[in-house]
Amino acid sequence: MALLVGTIITVAVSRVNWDTPATISLALVIACLKAALSAAFFMHLVSEKKPIYTILVFTAFFFVG
Repeated sequence: MALLVGTIITVAVSRVNWDTPATISLALVIACLKAALSAAFFMHLVSEKKPIYTILVFTAFFFVG
C-alpha cells in the first residue's frame, strides 16, 4: 500500500510546474524512499542479520564511489 501511495505522490509531483531542479530532487527523494521500502520488505531485509547489512552497506558505498 505504501508503494502505491508513493507512486501516486510521484505522479502528482510530476504534474506540478515547479522549478525543474526542485521537482527532480523531490522525485529522487520519493524514489529513494520507495526503493528502501522495496528492499526492506520484498527483499526481506527487515528480518535479516548483521552480515547482510554489512554486504548491503559495502555495495552501496562502492556504487556511490
